[in-house]
Amino acid sequence: MLVVAVVFANSLGNKFVYDDKGFVVDNSAIRSLANIPSFFTSIKSFNSAGNFYVYRPLAVLSFALDYSLAKLNPLVFHLSSVVWHAAVSLMLYFLLNLILEDERRALFATLLFSLHPVQVESVAWVTQRSNLISLFFFLLAFYMWIKNSSMGSLVCFSLALLGKEMAITLPMIIILYDMCRGSDLRKRAKYYIPFFIADIIYLILRTAVLGRIGGQDAWAGGSAYAAGLTALKAALFYVRLLLLPVNLCAAYHDFSPAVSLSEPGMLGSCAFIIAVLSIGVLLLREKRKESFFILWFFVTLFPVSNIVPLQQVIVAERFLYFPSIGFCVLLSLMVFSLSKKTGCCLCDTHAYPLRFAFRKPERRLEGRHGVMGGEP
Repeated sequence: MLVVAVVFANSLGNKFVYDDKGFVVDNSAIRSLANIPSFFTSIKSFNSAGNFYVYRPLAVLSFALDYSLAKLNPLVFHLSSVVWHAAVSLMLYFLLNLILEDERRALFATLLFSLHPVQVESVAWVTQRSNLISLFFFLLAFYMWIKNSSMGSLVCFSLALLGKEMAITLPMIIILYDMCRGSDLRKRAKYYIPFFIADIIYLILRTAVLGRIGGQDAWAGGSAYAAGLTALKAALFYVRLLLLPVNLCAAYHDFSPAVSLSEPGMLGSCAFIIAVLSIGVLLLREKRKESFFILWFFVTLFPVSNIVPLQQVIVAERFLYFPSIGFCVLLSLMVFSLSKKTGCCLCDTHAYPLRFAFRKPERRLEGRHGVMGGEP
């Protein structure tokens, strides 16, 4: 947690930017804790104009608590986000230590996740607090599921949904986990049902408050076929961001929807993503942990894939906050496996993510100057 605090300390001097104006600065709802009930029932409690179709009441509640402490002091809001990210990192370590049964691999993967440059958007942009809150309860719900506390897991899952819609994939994650550890899914089906019911209740509540499920009415590219191609193109783009996080920015306006397989690079994108997915499925019996985290990436990416049109943005670094866990754990497993096979000394393995974070720290935020570092 200390490492996270040190690395993201440079965000504490930031001001409110971008959508923070509507969600925080001009949002009169957060200025009184008496408005808390409306956070769960009114679209106008989420932003001043009521024109953002998002349902994230716990994020609004956290803004209201920050406001009650220090009014519109951006330092307090940014500090809260850093604390939430540190809490997510700690929860992730406990979860991975439980799944991987190896403290070194768990720590390495956690450091990679916590310090990866693509996390900057979720941590340094106040409005994206919803990502942090949702993932914290998502991981806690999964942890409690593994510990055989179904009721506790369901409660935490409900809180994760109230943080952000990304959490909707947890039922598939727990089923996938049970598959990978060889559980009889038919015997455990009765335990899955409440989670899917929670999803349904959440969608009904969201639709009742917003008047619609999401903020987008049409598929990216104009058709379901184009949306599917775009999702494959975006998935490869995200893999590139995770492997080579350079030239990062707050808005990728040059990323256009794919409408045909004949477009440059589309066949390669499709082949690569399908190959990786196939490997994930084929490894279910032989390499269960590797398989689980490969599939984690794709399952948790689904809500922002635009296959189901929910948001106007096609790609964004904040969309990787959940899926990047799969990438980081897989990389950790590969590094330690290679070390074991080759006999190489990896005594400084845990220092690698630190070098990753501290090497040219100004470059880590470079793509956001003017958006993430200026006035709203």
